[in-house]
Amino acid sequence: MTKRAASAEPKKAPNGTWGFVVDGGVDEDGNRQQVRRKGFKTKREAQEALDGVRGKARTASYVAPAKLSVKEYLMAWIAGLPATGLRASTVDGYRRNVLYVTSRLGGRRLDSLTPQDLNQLYAELLATGRRQKTGGLSARSVRYVHVVIHKALSDALDAGTLARNVAEKAKPPSAKSTRAPEMTWWSPSEDLPRQHGYRAARSSVPAGGHDRDAPGRGLRSPVVRHRPKRGQRECPSAAPRRSEPWGP
Repeated sequence: MTKRAASAEPKKAPNGTWGFVVDGGVDEDGNRQQVRRKGFKTKREAQEALDGVRGKARTASYVAPAKLSVKEYLMAWIAGLPATGLRASTVDGYRRNVLYVTSRLGGRRLDSLTPQDLNQLYAELLATGRRQKTGGLSARSVRYVHVVIHKALSDALDAGTLARNVAEKAKPPSAKSTRAPEMTWWSPSEDLPRQHGYRAARSSVPAGGHDRDAPGRGLRSPVVRHRPKRGQRECPSAAPRRSEPWGP
């Protein structure tokens, strides 16, 4: 094996990730170009990407990554969205979500972006993503950021600007984790756990009356959701008493 061939094999970086450098053929000006990729979690992932680059180079189908920064590309992408027929409100939503990406990864070259970069971005947004207050974004908000960046990189792939969409391999919050909680139904006789903020509802059955929802009647009463107090997790509970004020 020659030294040139050996240099094209995946190499492990000090941070534990894998990468490679390989000859990518010639560009439109006839200059030789090297393809550098890094940030793969395993040697196998790096080898698969390396094999893909080699195959495209042999068939002259390899697309040289643009020397654009992430911010430069995303700003140009946003500017071109109105021409696609999207509503102004939709474009504005994309723009606001793109800011979460450019504020952290804007200076990176677009072609050097890795799935791990996006995973790190999502983790930071969940922990400290809020702009005007402390704390992180919700899982639903972070997943929407992923949807926007995935769309942007997909368009770059379709246009020949990139050779792959790294968002395909990223791991944003799952769709299941972003679903709204389901309404829980409780029997009036059940003892709701107070440590989770539940309170049993007062019975509205008059003295001597007949409780149609009593155990054995086949009916169950819903638990009414109300706004939680400061520091209390939102959860289903009985409606608050009149003497108890709503949370801030």
